[in-house]
Amino acid sequence: MRPGRMIVLIIIVCVWGVWTVREAHPLERIPSTIWTNLLAAQWGAPSSRSIGATVLAYTLHIERSDVRTLLSGALAGGQADGDWIIAQPNTTPPIEVAPAPDLRLDAPPPAPTPQIRETNPVALIYHAHPYESYLPELPGVHSVDRAFDAIENGRTVTVLGASLAKQLTSFGIGSAHSAVPYSWKNAYRTARSTVIEAMKTHDSLTYLIDIHRDALRREKTTLTTKEHTYARIVFVIGQKNIDYSQNVRFATRLHERIERALPGISRGIILKRAGSHGEFNQSLSPNSVLIEIGGVDNTLIEAQRSIDVLASALRDIIIEDRGTIEKTL
Repeated sequence: MRPGRMIVLIIIVCVWGVWTVREAHPLERIPSTIWTNLLAAQWGAPSSRSIGATVLAYTLHIERSDVRTLLSGALAGGQADGDWIIAQPNTTPPIEVAPAPDLRLDAPPPAPTPQIRETNPVALIYHAHPYESYLPELPGVHSVDRAFDAIENGRTVTVLGASLAKQLTSFGIGSAHSAVPYSWKNAYRTARSTVIEAMKTHDSLTYLIDIHRDALRREKTTLTTKEHTYARIVFVIGQKNIDYSQNVRFATRLHERIERALPGISRGIILKRAGSHGEFNQSLSPNSVLIEIGGVDNTLIEAQRSIDVLASALRDIIIEDRGTIEKTL
């Protein structure tokens, strides 16, 4: 074996090691683009990245074409706290507050894989943190770390996910909703298994929407108009996904549409890496995004109003994409 090819194999093993240690994902779940770029760069096949660029992007999350990824670790307010791709005026980055230990959300009861009744669903709405709730819906509860409900789904973000899926279905867009609960500590990892199983069963699934609730307070997460108040929306993209730029494009389309429909409803799009899962299972589809609907002080009614706006925007994008695909056939 040539020395150059031996070096490539060593690099591949090292990349696999980084992945398994940091993310605890088995070998077969490493994004195929990593193997494609590494092997193609060495053996002469077409590749979107060189070996060096692939290793930098995947292990250190440095994109040579994006200077922010090189500087963010050294700059205050950089990648450690999230980098805004699009930020509305006076916008504060979303935060996550873990549930109080006595709520025992690290050991939820076993739950089955969601039953999908649609024949050819294209959208899966799910929740890595399905217990997230809103304080006004929890009588007597005032602490942010207790804004969760493991008993009544009717008071959590799962209500919003079910509504989004129902609205898409009413628009003629096959959609499915999962309210499967997960241990807080391993939520994204176990939610990934749910999504993968759903995609194996229904290869038509293309749009993966993970609905959450922010832990910020009301003044940061509420839009007030002459008629109503709305829970503001923020789109979160995981930069540990090597192809995160594709997800940014999808989130940008959603952001632009909801802003046209209701200016100020979006807080923007933020990249996250350090201090979080940082991938959010978005490597599974370029049309995957994590969406925070309001904060702990918003009501479900306010959040539902925002879901209505989001549903129309997502419908328009899916129909637009469907037309583009048909034109290419």
